[in-house]
Amino acid sequence: MLPAILDGAASPAHLAGMKTMMQFLLGVRLLFLSAAGAMCVYGLLHAADPQVQWYWTVGHVVVLAVSVFLIGKVWASLKATWKE
Repeated sequence: MLPAILDGAASPAHLAGMKTMMQFLLGVRLLFLSAAGAMCVYGLLHAADPQVQWYWTVGHVVVLAVSVFLIGKVWASLKATWKE
């Protein structure tokens, strides 16, 4: 079955189902990355507390930057999959 898919001999209905599943999984990934980014923003809002160590703030900034980068990559993949 796999060689048929790689050769482009799969049926249009099968390819449409694969596209739908890829879009769904990319949407789930986007949801989790958005939640991670929101938690980092929440952490940064509370980082002004003097009892919070500096490395927590740096960690929130790094994870937020990585989340935004990955959201951009997932969004580009989602748009490319949608256009195909």
